[in-house]
Amino acid sequence: MKYHDRDDKVGMEAIGNACPEDKEQAIRLYGIFKDADALDRFRLGANGLDTRFLRNSEAMLLVDFARDLVRQTV
Repeated sequence: MKYHDRDDKVGMEAIGNACPEDKEQAIRLYGIFKDADALDRFRLGANGLDTRFLRNSEAMLLVDFARDLVRQTV
């Protein structure tokens, strides 16, 4: 999570160096956490999320859910 607000290249390089034996899995998990953080951006407003920056196809399937969840909690 230390790299959640950094450029992906910086975060993935640091994770790869820290976990060389599990690099692929660690980078995949990093992308999932980054997408979860991005989906939460609907709290910032209707245009808070730019879906072009989502990293995983599964996250794209959750965009409407994330938007609706925020609407229900406001």
